[in-house]
Amino acid sequence: MNKLLLIMSVLFGLISCSTSSEKQNQQPNTNKEKAIHVVDHMVSGEYESAKKNFNELMMRALTPEMIKNVWERLVAKEGKYKGHGFLNEQKNKVYVRVEFEKAFYAFRINFDQSGKISGLFTGAAITKENLEHLKSFDGFELPYIIDSPKSQSRGVFVFIHGSGPGGVEGTDTKLFSEIAKELNKVGFTTLRYNKRSLEINKLASQGSDFMESEEFKKFDRDFYLYFIRDARAVVQFAKKKFKDQPIYLYGLSQGANIALQLVDSEEDVKGAVLTGFSVSKINETVFYQYVFRNDFFFNQGDKNRDGKLCGKELSKNLKAQLSFLDLNNNKCMDLDEYRAGNYSNLLVEPSKNYENWLRNEMSLRPATEILPNLHKNILFFHGELDHQTPSFQLKALQMLNTLKWKNDHLKFSYLSNVGHVLNDQKTLVEFNYTPASNKTLNRLVKEVNKLVQPIHSH
Repeated sequence: MNKLLLIMSVLFGLISCSTSSEKQNQQPNTNKEKAIHVVDHMVSGEYESAKKNFNELMMRALTPEMIKNVWERLVAKEGKYKGHGFLNEQKNKVYVRVEFEKAFYAFRINFDQSGKISGLFTGAAITKENLEHLKSFDGFELPYIIDSPKSQSRGVFVFIHGSGPGGVEGTDTKLFSEIAKELNKVGFTTLRYNKRSLEINKLASQGSDFMESEEFKKFDRDFYLYFIRDARAVVQFAKKKFKDQPIYLYGLSQGANIALQLVDSEEDVKGAVLTGFSVSKINETVFYQYVFRNDFFFNQGDKNRDGKLCGKELSKNLKAQLSFLDLNNNKCMDLDEYRAGNYSNLLVEPSKNYENWLRNEMSLRPATEILPNLHKNILFFHGELDHQTPSFQLKALQMLNTLKWKNDHLKFSYLSNVGHVLNDQKTLVEFNYTPASNKTLNRLVKEVNKLVQPIHSH
């Protein structure tokens, strides 16, 4: 999940496209023109003008400074801006390509029924790759990369992505690449692949109408099951390619839950390392992230611990929203009002994406059914400061194992001052993720060496 702004969220993970544009539409009329208008003004640094066609909620929630920060972050990461232009339009969404020196992005601009902009989203970088391809269960091609150790291979680790369109390097911090290097050093072959959602984004970036096809609609309805089937196809590919070598999985976030499903169902998978594993269903996870995670910021501001933010305790952004969030008119923001503001994100525009995800999850065996009698080694490698899939959930599962299941195949390893993607953190909620430290990677390798050793069950 991504950083949530009160009322409106700015996400990093969608699509790209192809053509260029300069600021032309001074009085945009169509949704297409309004979307281009937003990017035109971001490019020229006119961040206040970029808000011209925002609806009331967006006007209040997204300040020019926030827009500026998003744009400058992209430029800092991807280099000089090269051009932008219209990609396609789907119902109440317009996609605009944005090109930088190092990568293509896309902005998705959502519109409400009155034609006002109700959401602004950016996309993950899409870079050119020269990779081999394997065919998934339905023939869809997935690019992959294999890295082999210098010595004889002890086994093969297949990496499975978290939510969002992930590539062979993993997260923005290249977590998969870094872990793969360390596993190669100690004798493991690694296989990493591009997630289907990333490949679909590439098709869109090339002007394809794939997203209007029946094939895409089937995927969109059951994307979580598709991701599981893709991961299974990669495991089967690895088994054929590497024959008698044992297969292990490294799953991150959403991929950790997918990995557990495969450990349960695939005989050839001998064990797994699960980072950022979610014990909760997606609806519970999203509720936590939208509402209770943000209590952290409230508590930071509440210096006198009276359960409300008043006067100097209010940040500039919260002051701007006080007029409609201060429901009891006490000129302060009470904790329940603050939570209500964040919860309204779920009510303003409920996501069909999460509904489909939940429906898919409910069709699968839950972890509490899989783990008690699982006779394969599982390592839960989890950051204590993970604010996306908080460690208290996993510790509840560990308590069940200690008191009831007593399954010696389950190992729990917690890392202090480490976040969701094995990044170092100082406080519970931080969004500027850094690469995993050598200390964390070395500890992971030590735990993996234990994981591959057989354990005799009771």
